[in-house]
Amino acid sequence: MAGAVCALIAMAGSIALPAATAHAAVHAATGPGVPGVPGVPRACAGAAHSTPLAVTLRGVRSAYAAGGRWSTLRLSLHNGARTVCGQLEPVLVYGARNRTLRPDAVRLETRLDGHWRAVPLNAALGELAGAVGPAGGLRLRPGQTATLTVRMRLARGAPHGEWLSLAVAYGPTRHRGTTVTWPVGVTDPAYFRVVAAHARGRGRTA
Repeated sequence: MAGAVCALIAMAGSIALPAATAHAAVHAATGPGVPGVPGVPRACAGAAHSTPLAVTLRGVRSAYAAGGRWSTLRLSLHNGARTVCGQLEPVLVYGARNRTLRPDAVRLETRLDGHWRAVPLNAALGELAGAVGPAGGLRLRPGQTATLTVRMRLARGAPHGEWLSLAVAYGPTRHRGTTVTWPVGVTDPAYFRVVAAHARGRGRTA
């Protein structure tokens, strides 16, 4: 899973590219989503498009202090298809410009069943990725929205400089006779800076 997520970032190239690049990467990975085109995977059986979910990530600040406090994020998935989408797995991704991230650079927890639960982070291609949804995934009816509460904090030794975070929703789909996990929605990248704990910039730090 982590390798697939990080491959999307790798396809986009530098994290300094415009935010629309992430959507272009998913578009390239999933195909144009035109009904009837062979070889284009479909999640959410019967959906008219290969990326039927609208995914949003709110609460990302402009700057964070390495070794700072917890910061709360909200990740929403909206099913825009006319069919049920099940076994959806939302994944948060972190990347840093010209830096290779280690799993201990970020602590990530998700709020499930009234409790904070640690999210293991996997490293691949220099980025970090972690699945933040419940076991078994999410199930959304047509038009339904689910929102997850997540919190993150950066380790004191986290690399300083420009970072990005984005969220990708995955779902199972049939592709050439095989069930595969495929991206069905992605956010725009949210850019932020990681600074020393004593630094004070124009943006808020946590």
